[in-house]
Parts: sequence; C-alpha cells; structure tokens
Amino acid sequence: MNNLLSKTKCLNLKWEGHADCQHCAIRKNDIFADLDVVKYEEILKQISQYNYPAKFLLYSQDALATDVYVIRNGIVKLEQTLDDGTIRIVRVLQSGDAVGIETILDDHQSYDQTAIVLHGAAICKIPYSVLNQLKENQTFFSVIMKEWHKQLVAADRVIINFSTGSVHDRVARVLIAQAECSMRRGFIEFEMLGVEDISALTGVARESISRVTANFKRDGLLEKSGPNRMRYNWEGLNALIKHKSV
Repeated sequence: MNNLLSKTKCLNLKWEGHADCQHCAIRKNDIFADLDVVKYEEILKQISQYNYPAKFLLYSQDALATDVYVIRNGIVKLEQTLDDGTIRIVRVLQSGDAVGIETILDDHQSYDQTAIVLHGAAICKIPYSVLNQLKENQTFFSVIMKEWHKQLVAADRVIINFSTGSVHDRVARVLIAQAECSMRRGFIEFEMLGVEDISALTGVARESISRVTANFKRDGLLEKSGPNRMRYNWEGLNALIKHKSV
C-alpha cells in the first residue's frame, strides 16, 4: 500500500465548508433523500464538503473505517488487492453514491477496498458520529439498506458482465454502464474511465481496450466532449451486444 500512497498527492485538496443538506442539488439521489434534514440540521452540520484532486486516496483497504463519503460530482473507484498483488476494480461509484456504506453496520469494521478519486471530485465526508445518530431513524436505515443492496448488485455486475465474454462485449458493457448512470441523471455525456481502469475492471489488456474504444469513436458511438468526457450514442452502444447489462 506504500506505493499507492506515494503516488497519491493532495496538494489541491480544498475544504468547501460544512454541508448544506437542505439545499443540496443531489440530495434526492443520495442517502439523505428521505430524511427530514431540517429536523436533523444540527447533526448534519458535522458533514464537511471537499474538492478532491485526481488520484486522491480516500481510504486504504483494511484501514479502520471512520467515515462514509457521498459523491456530489465525479467518480470514485474501489480497488481490491488480491493475494498475488494483482489490483482489480470491484466497483465504480458516481454522483449520489455512498462510498464505504457497507461499513456502518459494524462500528469496528475495516474498509474492504481502497477508494481512489479518478479525475477530481466534489465529495461530502460524513463522520460515523453523524451516521450513528441517524441509524435510529427507520426511514434513514431503510435507505441505507437500499443503497447497500444497490452496490452489491453493482459488484455482481462487475463479475458477470465485465469479466466474461469477448473483449468487444466487456468494453461495451462498461461504457453502457457509464452511459446508463449519466442518462438517469439527464446527462448526454459521461466521465470516461481511463484505459488502465477499464483494464482493471474487465481483465482485458490495455492495448485491446484502446483498439476497441478507437473503433467505437470511428463508428460514431463515442465523441470526445471535453477533458475525460465523452458524448455517447445510447442506441448505438446498446446495439453492440445482444443482451443489455443487468
């Protein structure tokens, strides 16, 4: 883990102040969607907002869990280091997702994966002191369970859809998943994963991924719209494979 820490810099980390959950633009999509934020205003003031730079390490695998993070904007990848030293991405989380959500069921649990910001992200850092006070609220606890289940389904998706089939289909399914998430939020573009990250998701060599994505661009399925951003052709992407991702 020392190598990872040495590559991760926080020179651009910026504290944006305490969270304003009542006026949060993404609250309808995060774990506080059904919470009476006015009633719990004093508790929620303990939440801090940050702008994290690219490659920032939120937490390391096996570290004691102390916080949960909600992504306001950007992407966070969860990596797991296998016994042979191989690193695999087990989930990719985006706006509205809660990072480290599985740990709140056990006050002494360690993080199962390493969480790393991709291209930079706006994130709320939620201390356990906040979550422990809110867990008694049955509505909030139910939302936590739904979020946890959603992420378990996402983890299964990595195994079933991203790790099986042809190189073409694996890469297509990763891109469809990214487009799917953006479409649900009304966006016509998505933040593109790097070749190295798609490789860690699919187990496909980087050279093959570069070739496949180049073909998709040539065929008009992807179009660069900004730094690390792609405009997508939804119907065209889905036509690439016989069965949609689950």
